[in-house]
Amino acid sequence: EGPSELVKERAMDDLIALRRYIISNFANYKEAYDRFAGVRHAEGLSLDDWEDSIEQFGFSDKEAWANLFGHLIGWQHLRWDKTVKQAPARVNLPDIAAALNRAAPCLSQAALKQRLQQDFPSIPKAWGVIAGKEIADEVRLPQWTRALQAFGIRRADAAQLF
Repeated sequence: EGPSELVKERAMDDLIALRRYIISNFANYKEAYDRFAGVRHAEGLSLDDWEDSIEQFGFSDKEAWANLFGHLIGWQHLRWDKTVKQAPARVNLPDIAAALNRAAPCLSQAALKQRLQQDFPSIPKAWGVIAGKEIADEVRLPQWTRALQAFGIRRADAAQLF
């Protein structure tokens, strides 16, 4: 089943806060990544590594910090999904950097187009995913916001772009 929509939205908000913190306090993402406790670059960070580093990044809410890790791994961990069969997920610098880059606000049609072009070979393909089929004439707000949230766009930003 996984986390609630509220938990997912909060994790996206916390990712934005983490991005702001890192941009303000570190020269680059690698410098921030190196601050994680027990970082093993070849293996990436486990949930335990992530939780041990909460103080390094200006967070105090342990559950929110753990949920941010869950967001980064697509909630594919026994903590959030009891059906996960594979070894516990880890995150590495490229994963974190990609998520932080996607956490930049998406407040214009041009920014949305750019974001969709990163994930799809064409805008009609992106529309097909958003609307459910490429030939759809319209999409309702709830479907639009859910689809854009899957691309890392906050609900409020998606509503503004609607």
